Amino acid sequence: MKIDQTRQGTVMVLKPNAALVEEDLAQFQQAADEQLSAGNVRLVFDFAEMPFIASEGLEAMLDLSERAARLGGGIRIASPCEITRDILVATRLATRIEVFGEIAAARKSFL
Repeated sequence: MKIDQTRQGTVMVLKPNAALVEEDLAQFQQAADEQLSAGNVRLVFDFAEMPFIASEGLEAMLDLSERAARLGGGIRIASPCEITRDILVATRLATRIEVFGEIAAARKSFL
């Protein structure tokens, strides 16, 4: 899995390019951990190129959300495909982490 990382103002955008499944979970968590450790506590995960999220990925997102909140920040999800959006809604993760149709809206939510 490749994870593009770009700063947009005070927000870091992380964009994984593959499904978030067990095999890639360590790499995904490491990228997020590095950002939180560096003080980047406002994270937007751009899921435009992520076709699926497994249960391990959902747990990781919830954990990251709680950790970012403890550090005074938060996470947002932007641009999920229809399948991923359905998974987020069905598992009720979308009630714990805000989901946006586009990156710009997710970034603005931190203001």
